[in-house]
Amino acid sequence: MSAGTVVGIHRAGAHGGAPEAVEAARALRNGGLAGDRYADPEPEESGWDFSTITLIEREAEEAAALPPGASRRNVAVRGLPLNDLVGRRFRVGTALCEGVELCHP
Repeated sequence: MSAGTVVGIHRAGAHGGAPEAVEAARALRNGGLAGDRYADPEPEESGWDFSTITLIEREAEEAAALPPGASRRNVAVRGLPLNDLVGRRFRVGTALCEGVELCHP
């Protein structure tokens, strides 16, 4: 499998807040990016019982004419078919991640 390249990182600090582009982010042990609203959330707050980092293929954003960050996904990658990562463990930088499910817009 190809390595792909991270081409953008975004996080939103509050529900409905605008995603903020950052140069780097710290992935938390229990999930999510430090400073993002879904990092270690209360289950009733997010509707999920786990924390998450969401990824999107930059090529998909471009095909939909979306500027970086408009998809509200945390990490944009180029050159990596993300659907192939569902059910697998992989690394984003030094963070060990697990592809749990597809995240439709």
